[in-house]
Amino acid sequence: MTDTLTLDGCDALEEMTALAQWIDTVAMRQDLTRSERFRLEMVLTESVTNVIDHAFSAESPGQITVSVSCSDAEIEATVIDKGQPFNPLTHSIPERPRSLEEAAIGGAGISLIRHFVDECSYQRNDHDNQLTMRILR
Repeated sequence: MTDTLTLDGCDALEEMTALAQWIDTVAMRQDLTRSERFRLEMVLTESVTNVIDHAFSAESPGQITVSVSCSDAEIEATVIDKGQPFNPLTHSIPERPRSLEEAAIGGAGISLIRHFVDECSYQRNDHDNQLTMRILR
Protein backbone atom coordinates (compact mmCIF):
# COMPACT_ATOMS: atom_id res chain seq x y z
CA MET A 1 0.00 0.00 0.00
CA THR A 2 1.26 3.48 -0.87
CA ASP A 3 0.49 6.55 1.23
CA THR A 4 0.83 9.97 -0.44
CA LEU A 5 0.92 13.54 0.88
CA THR A 6 0.94 16.72 -1.20
CA LEU A 7 2.40 19.91 0.25
CA ASP A 8 2.29 23.36 -1.31
CA GLY A 9 5.63 24.58 0.04
CA CYS A 10 4.22 27.98 1.10
CA ASP A 11 4.59 27.99 4.88
CA ALA A 12 7.50 25.89 6.13
CA LEU A 13 6.12 25.53 9.67
CA GLU A 14 2.70 24.41 8.44
CA GLU A 15 4.23 22.05 5.91
CA MET A 16 6.56 20.44 8.43
CA THR A 17 3.71 20.05 10.94
CA ALA A 18 1.54 18.39 8.28
CA LEU A 19 4.45 16.12 7.32
CA ALA A 20 5.07 15.06 10.93
CA GLN A 21 1.38 14.24 11.47
CA TRP A 22 1.26 12.32 8.21
CA ILE A 23 4.37 10.30 9.11
CA ASP A 24 2.71 9.36 12.44
CA THR A 25 -0.34 8.10 10.54
CA VAL A 26 1.77 6.17 8.03
CA ALA A 27 3.87 4.62 10.79
CA MET A 28 0.77 3.34 12.58
CA ARG A 29 -0.96 2.16 9.41
CA GLN A 30 2.17 0.39 8.13
CA ASP A 31 3.09 -0.97 11.58
CA LEU A 32 6.62 0.46 11.51
CA THR A 33 9.04 -0.24 14.34
CA ARG A 34 10.32 2.71 16.38
CA SER A 35 13.65 2.53 14.56
CA GLU A 36 11.98 2.44 11.12
CA ARG A 37 9.72 5.35 12.04
CA PHE A 38 12.67 7.38 13.30
CA ARG A 39 14.68 6.76 10.14
CA LEU A 40 11.71 7.56 7.91
CA GLU A 41 10.93 10.73 9.82
CA MET A 42 14.56 11.84 9.69
CA VAL A 43 15.00 11.40 5.92
CA LEU A 44 11.62 12.84 4.96
CA THR A 45 12.02 15.84 7.26
CA GLU A 46 15.47 16.60 5.87
CA SER A 47 14.40 16.05 2.25
CA VAL A 48 11.29 18.21 2.45
CA THR A 49 13.11 20.92 4.40
CA ASN A 50 15.79 21.05 1.69
CA VAL A 51 13.13 21.36 -1.01
CA ILE A 52 11.27 24.13 0.83
CA ASP A 53 14.50 26.01 1.58
CA HIS A 54 16.29 25.64 -1.76
CA ALA A 55 14.13 24.38 -4.65
CA PHE A 56 11.73 27.31 -4.94
CA SER A 57 11.83 31.06 -4.62
CA ALA A 58 9.89 32.80 -1.86
CA GLU A 59 7.71 34.44 -4.51
CA SER A 60 6.74 31.16 -6.17
CA PRO A 61 6.67 28.16 -3.85
CA GLY A 62 5.91 24.85 -5.50
CA GLN A 63 4.19 21.60 -4.89
CA ILE A 64 5.95 18.74 -3.12
CA THR A 65 4.65 15.18 -3.27
CA VAL A 66 5.76 12.68 -0.66
CA SER A 67 4.94 9.00 -0.88
CA VAL A 68 5.75 5.98 1.24
CA SER A 69 5.20 2.34 0.40
CA CYS A 70 6.12 -0.63 2.54
CA SER A 71 6.75 -4.27 1.86
CA ASP A 72 8.15 -7.04 4.02
CA ALA A 73 11.59 -6.26 2.60
CA GLU A 74 11.74 -2.46 2.58
CA ILE A 75 10.24 0.95 3.16
CA GLU A 76 10.42 3.17 0.09
CA ALA A 77 9.99 6.92 0.44
CA THR A 78 9.89 9.29 -2.53
CA VAL A 79 9.96 13.08 -2.59
CA ILE A 80 9.04 14.79 -5.87
CA ASP A 81 9.22 18.52 -6.53
CA LYS A 82 9.17 20.84 -9.54
CA GLY A 83 11.99 22.98 -8.23
CA GLN A 84 15.36 23.76 -9.70
CA PRO A 85 17.32 20.65 -10.73
CA PHE A 86 19.37 19.34 -7.81
CA ASN A 87 20.87 15.90 -7.37
CA PRO A 88 21.77 15.51 -3.68
CA LEU A 89 23.75 12.36 -4.46
CA THR A 90 26.37 14.34 -6.37
CA HIS A 91 26.68 16.95 -3.63
CA SER A 92 29.87 16.57 -1.64
CA ILE A 93 29.60 15.78 2.04
CA PRO A 94 31.41 18.37 4.17
CA GLU A 95 34.12 17.19 6.52
CA ARG A 96 33.08 16.64 10.10
CA PRO A 97 34.10 19.58 12.26
CA ARG A 98 36.79 18.82 14.83
CA SER A 99 35.05 20.95 17.44
CA LEU A 100 31.74 22.65 18.14
CA GLU A 101 33.35 26.00 17.37
CA GLU A 102 34.18 24.79 13.84
CA ALA A 103 30.69 23.45 13.20
CA ALA A 104 28.53 25.44 10.81
CA ILE A 105 24.77 25.79 11.11
CA GLY A 106 23.02 23.79 8.43
CA GLY A 107 24.49 21.70 5.66
CA ALA A 108 24.15 18.33 7.39
CA GLY A 109 20.84 17.27 5.81
CA ILE A 110 22.25 15.39 2.83
CA SER A 111 24.74 13.62 5.07
CA LEU A 112 21.93 12.58 7.44
CA ILE A 113 19.83 11.27 4.58
CA ARG A 114 22.71 9.17 3.27
CA HIS A 115 23.39 7.85 6.78
CA PHE A 116 19.80 6.76 7.54
CA VAL A 117 18.89 5.05 4.24
CA ASP A 118 20.22 1.84 2.76
CA GLU A 119 19.70 2.89 -0.86
CA CYS A 120 19.08 6.25 -2.47
CA SER A 121 18.50 7.32 -6.07
CA TYR A 122 17.78 10.56 -7.90
CA GLN A 123 16.07 11.18 -11.24
CA ARG A 124 15.16 14.31 -13.13
CA ASN A 125 11.96 13.57 -15.08
CA ASP A 126 10.71 16.40 -17.27
CA HIS A 127 10.65 19.25 -14.74
CA ASP A 128 10.55 17.08 -11.60
CA ASN A 129 13.24 16.20 -9.10
CA GLN A 130 12.59 12.72 -7.72
CA LEU A 131 14.52 11.46 -4.72
CA THR A 132 13.79 7.84 -3.79
CA MET A 133 15.08 6.47 -0.50
CA ARG A 134 14.92 2.84 0.68
CA ILE A 135 15.18 1.54 4.20
CA LEU A 136 15.70 -2.22 4.28
CA ARG A 137 13.75 -4.11 6.92
